[in-house]
Amino acid sequence: MNTVEIIKTILEDIATPKIALTPEDLEYQIVMDTQRHHYQLVVVGWQNKRYTHGILVQIDLRGDLVWIVADNTDYDVAGELMRLGVPKDKIVLGFQPPQWRQHTGYATGE
Repeated sequence: MNTVEIIKTILEDIATPKIALTPEDLEYQIVMDTQRHHYQLVVVGWQNKRYTHGILVQIDLRGDLVWIVADNTDYDVAGELMRLGVPKDKIVLGFQPPQWRQHTGYATGE
């Protein structure tokens, strides 16, 4: 499986409801820009009479590195990337401040 397929598999897994949904539940949308290498899972819809729209996960490919730009889930995105074959030294936790990345055990992105 190539890196894009791995990312797509992860986003699909997170987006797949684990319980039965009602029409009022939020919708999860996978957005993939394969030319610029941006991959997102977005949540859209109404919840408790309030409109919701936001990025749950964003993963970018920059050179040979996989950048986790946003991870607003309880899902272990970095761990799942590794389980599916992405080496730990090719994953950047982009949501961490640059000065802290050296302490994460992942790539720093420099």
